[in-house]
Amino acid sequence: MSEKKKRRPRDENQSVPMLKILFVPLIFTGVYFLTVAAFSLIAFKAELDSLFYAPFGIASGIISGFFCGFISAKIAGHSGMLYGGLSGSIEGIICSLILSAVNSTGFGAGAILLFFVIVIFSCIGGIVRANKKKRVRY
Repeated sequence: MSEKKKRRPRDENQSVPMLKILFVPLIFTGVYFLTVAAFSLIAFKAELDSLFYAPFGIASGIISGFFCGFISAKIAGHSGMLYGGLSGSIEGIICSLILSAVNSTGFGAGAILLFFVIVIFSCIGGIVRANKKKRVRY
């Protein structure tokens, strides 16, 4: 007979590797700008109007924010909304600051909208990861 692996009980007081969680937003800031570049290339090749750039930027924020929260919650192991929101807010601030510096228009409505989209979807990604159950085969 095969022995079943016993799972350790989850310890809420276990320390969270904050250094790893702080690197996740930096990585997904790069992912955000890579997806923006990919969407911009698609729009340029398809000769789409410039009206499509803002929705593509928001879609990039949704994608990078969701996975940023998902990975942060995976590293933390618990409190998905807390760690997802924390990493999403860091990513949102970094992306908004870079965009406002590149556009030289200051911190406008588009940057604020991007910040909130990234934070909301990173919280959703953290919640999804925290509620994901491991499948146990018997």
